[in-house]
Amino acid sequence: MPGADPRAGVVLIAQFGCGACHRVPGIPGAKGAVGPPLDGFGRRGYVAGRIPNVPDGLVRWLVDPKAIDSQTVMPRVGLDHDQARHVAAYLYTLR
Repeated sequence: MPGADPRAGVVLIAQFGCGACHRVPGIPGAKGAVGPPLDGFGRRGYVAGRIPNVPDGLVRWLVDPKAIDSQTVMPRVGLDHDQARHVAAYLYTLR
């Protein structure tokens, strides 16, 4: 993802508490069990089983998941577009 920084994504994942719900490799303390584990995320074909796992779709999901799936339990955590790009860049490193 041009212009996105996976290292900034690591910081944001910790800052926004993603590990409270998800197990996220490489993020200390990210051992959540409510949401799906994010191991191998970069190899997945779909985000949340709803939309193709492509950068623009993932960023939209991270910013406002309920706009894509009104029934999702994933909350809108407050990421803006640029922050979501950094988080997505990190998630795509998880192969």
